[in-house]
Amino acid sequence: STAEQVTEGIDLTGKTIAITGANSGLGYETMRVLALRGAHVIGIARSQEKADAACRSVKGQATPMFLDLADWESVVRCAEHIRALDVP
Repeated sequence: STAEQVTEGIDLTGKTIAITGANSGLGYETMRVLALRGAHVIGIARSQEKADAACRSVKGQATPMFLDLADWESVVRCAEHIRALDVP
């Protein structure tokens, strides 16, 4: 089964979901399908450029963010940015 088949008929409108590793592999596919199903996805990658490119390439609402899990200050900044978003 594909992610699109598994989530067929699911409406995630009004949900906000943060996905790490959103620029490739499973993270990208997860972001792509959740956005397709109506979720506002925060696409997190190790560089802002990668996050920007990944979020631009999906249908739906995706907000790019940078996060380096090896850098505590980066984790704190990303969390602060997510909290500052105007989401329900």
